[in-house]
Amino acid sequence: MPDTSMEPSISKGNMLLVDTSAKKIVPDTKNIYALVKSKTGLVSSRVKEDALGKLLWTNSRGENVATTTDKELSQYEVVARVVMRTGAL
Repeated sequence: MPDTSMEPSISKGNMLLVDTSAKKIVPDTKNIYALVKSKTGLVSSRVKEDALGKLLWTNSRGENVATTTDKELSQYEVVARVVMRTGAL
C-alpha cells in the first residue's frame, strides 16, 4: 500500500524535480526534502522546528507526524529539496 501522507502535495505517479545541491534542512513548512536512510529507502517530508528547536516531520497538511532526535536524523542523508512536481497525464 503506498504512503499517502504527502497528498495532495505529492501523489502516487508524480514526477519530482529536485535540487541536489540542497544538502541541509532549513526548517519551515514550505520545503519538501528527499532523504535517504542507510541507502535502503527514499523518504520525502516537510520538516519544521518546534518552539524548542526540535525538528518535526510533517505531512502535506502540516500535521506533525514524528519528532526526530539528532541521533535519528543522523541516520538520514538529505539528498535534495523538491522544487517542482508534475502529475501523470
